[in-house]
Amino acid sequence: MTQQRIKLNPLGDLVDMAIYVYHQLSDVPLDMKVQQVLDGTHLVNHFDHAPKIIERRPSESGMQIIWSLPPGLDTKDFDSRRLAIEQQTGTIVKIEPGANGAVVVMTLYRSKFPKEIPFNFSPKDYPDMMAPLPIGKDPAGKLIVADLADVYHMLVGGATGYGKTSELFVFVVSLLLAGCKVSAIDKKAIDFPLLEDYIEVAQDEESALKMLKSHLKEKEIRTAQLRAAKVQKIQKLKGQMVYQVLIMDEATGVENEESHAIIQTLVREARAGGIGLIITTQKPSANTWKGFTDVRSNLSGRICFYCNGDANDSQVILGKGNSRGAELPAIPGRCVWKWQTEEVLQSMFLDAETAIKVLEANNVPKRGAGESEIIEQRKNRIPT
Repeated sequence: MTQQRIKLNPLGDLVDMAIYVYHQLSDVPLDMKVQQVLDGTHLVNHFDHAPKIIERRPSESGMQIIWSLPPGLDTKDFDSRRLAIEQQTGTIVKIEPGANGAVVVMTLYRSKFPKEIPFNFSPKDYPDMMAPLPIGKDPAGKLIVADLADVYHMLVGGATGYGKTSELFVFVVSLLLAGCKVSAIDKKAIDFPLLEDYIEVAQDEESALKMLKSHLKEKEIRTAQLRAAKVQKIQKLKGQMVYQVLIMDEATGVENEESHAIIQTLVREARAGGIGLIITTQKPSANTWKGFTDVRSNLSGRICFYCNGDANDSQVILGKGNSRGAELPAIPGRCVWKWQTEEVLQSMFLDAETAIKVLEANNVPKRGAGESEIIEQRKNRIPT
């Protein structure tokens, strides 16, 4: 048998090795590596003016770089180069606008995520939030918490087995600890029924429609109460009304057109009255059902878990042109959180058994408790 000879390109191999050594072993500062990416991709405005570094803030987890922007450039110009910057620097990059819009704040994290972060959250650390949601920890170990009362509604997506259910358990427990009322539509009837001592669960089309009608009626009652109190948002009546959250586990599971219409109304009108929606999807599509595109546009908070490298799925969840969810490693709990800014986080892990133990240990009121009891428990648990 004749042995096949493999043709090598010695020069190409040397170049590849030199690039590898440069990126992995060199002591080139992070800011210089970022500058090389921007120079190499010709980031300039119409007058050929480039962004300039005005401050560097080294830290144990990496570096923060403050850039001044010439007219005509904004954070989107940096966002479009984020992946190249991450590959060049070996970091995770967070890009956000500065206070006056003429500045970009770029944070580069060298530190790595732990493989699993167990649930550990107390709403008493966030007394000003009505509906605190611990999204996850950043590479520096900081817990990122959002108030659903400010976010209004949320879309959570990603492939099966990569953290959606655990994140929803985290949300349910955190909301109940914070004195919120939670309901869920779960036609799979697998996950949320395990928590039905504490939350109302609709497990079929008929009960889902009934639950949606109940929330629509509650929306109308609360709107009248806000009008009578001459306030615009439930936050002004904090301590007098309970924030309510409706979780819809899998958008494709609701098939009734009347249900679709109510969901559209709720995402448009329920936020001021203290009703927030969290909608999840495994295989997102703009054509999930008629009107879903309008619903999705009102879900301002977005969480994207690993989605099998599918750029289209990532864009449906995070927005047009945003394929960052497709770039995630196949690690349960790793996600992209997008609201106002965008960053990669590791969500906390929580299963149903542990969730129940946490709720029992904290004497959380069970399903059917009145608003006065829930409000009183919140006051005891979260002193102001």
